[in-house]
Amino acid sequence: GDQPEADDAAKSHSAKSLILPGGLPLSFALTTSIQTDTAAAGDSFSARLVDALRDEKGRILASKGTVVEGHLTLVQSYFKPPEVQVMLRPEALRIRGARVALSAMRDWRRVMLETKQAGKKKLEIVLPPQGEEYDGLFRFQGMHIVIPAGFRSDWRTVAASGTQVALR
Repeated sequence: GDQPEADDAAKSHSAKSLILPGGLPLSFALTTSIQTDTAAAGDSFSARLVDALRDEKGRILASKGTVVEGHLTLVQSYFKPPEVQVMLRPEALRIRGARVALSAMRDWRRVMLETKQAGKKKLEIVLPPQGEEYDGLFRFQGMHIVIPAGFRSDWRTVAASGTQVALR
């Protein structure tokens, strides 16, 4: 089928009972474009994992291509200077048909490395407002922005509060 199969650690658990540990890097790419002229907070988005999500021992929790589901939490246009701000909140992974809750925060390491390699001296890290730490805030210069399918962003999982994870 076209549904990637999660293996290793995920096979030993029902996907419904899988709780993702914190601190795991993940990157996803949008599967459809976002038209900022018509998009609104509350709209859903879909993406796919760029690489497999692995636990700290290297076991695969979610395969490359696993669907990431989330919502837009902000779509705001500014005229001077012309800019569009969009916040994405990834909320779940689809693993073997089950919806697995996902909490994540932006991971800036790849962007910082690319900035350094390009010889740039400054990097603007755009943080979401207080209380929206699990949202990624993206700024685009100009008006009538279309965020293309394939737009990639990097994140780190955040452990659900008060939960312990024991993967056997």
